[in-house]
Amino acid sequence: MKTVFTSAELPHIWAHQRAPKGRAPSAMSFNGREFSSYSTTIAILTADGRACWLNSRRYSNTTTGHQSAVRRAIPDTVRTFAAPIAPTYDNAQNIDKLLDAARIEGDNAADIRASHPRRKAQIAEHAARCESYLATAREACEFFGIPRDCSHAALDSLREAIRQREAESAARAAKDAAERQRKARVALRKWLAGEDVPAYSLPCSGGSFLRVKGEVVETSKGVVIPLPEAREALAFIQSKRADGWHRNGSTYAIAGYQLDAVNSEGIVAGCHRIAWKEIQRFAATLNA
Repeated sequence: MKTVFTSAELPHIWAHQRAPKGRAPSAMSFNGREFSSYSTTIAILTADGRACWLNSRRYSNTTTGHQSAVRRAIPDTVRTFAAPIAPTYDNAQNIDKLLDAARIEGDNAADIRASHPRRKAQIAEHAARCESYLATAREACEFFGIPRDCSHAALDSLREAIRQREAESAARAAKDAAERQRKARVALRKWLAGEDVPAYSLPCSGGSFLRVKGEVVETSKGVVIPLPEAREALAFIQSKRADGWHRNGSTYAIAGYQLDAVNSEGIVAGCHRIAWKEIQRFAATLNA
């Protein structure tokens, strides 16, 4: 079965469903009822062929040309609904997306009105889009027989629902972050006590950590330094704390790795950032 068509012919083949799939050299393609420009869905026919959802969002000049070609190919008997969304096969979901787009435009108009009231053209543009999307949503609800409140009051309810979801999501994220930090602190205590724990379970913020294990010093990032060399490096670092030090002509190597800086916060050595608090704690373990 033929699946490669000219760019001029492909939209018509899709609109009349003359083939199950097809493509053109110009990066247009379709698979069943879905038409794409590159990987972006720009149109979907309904299962009964009575309507089509068109993606009216602005893309590149090439995709804009594809969108125009698709619109021209749709028969007059097919009802079209243009919305600035990537449409799906679910009509109710498309209406919900359209209402959300209307809410965003309404919010944009309100924000500009509050911060820059003299930008009347911009305010009017966003407000007009909001009204247009609401009107399209009402038409789609009536056509598909889907009950939705497409009023401005509905947008207020949508805003509140979104705020609640965002608050709940933020609360879950904060709880998860606290639990990760707790587990990281537990893992760090085990690691400092000499236990072997996965590196990914150690704290990823607050800098690197040090421990003595046998005759070597290990960093929480997996670098191993012979104990005598670690003692010498510690003495050098402590001697530079008051005035600071950075690699600029003079260098200082630790187990083959270069020390980059000694500053008010601690030391920098490659990917390692070690705070003075950790250095002091480590020094105490060496002297114990």
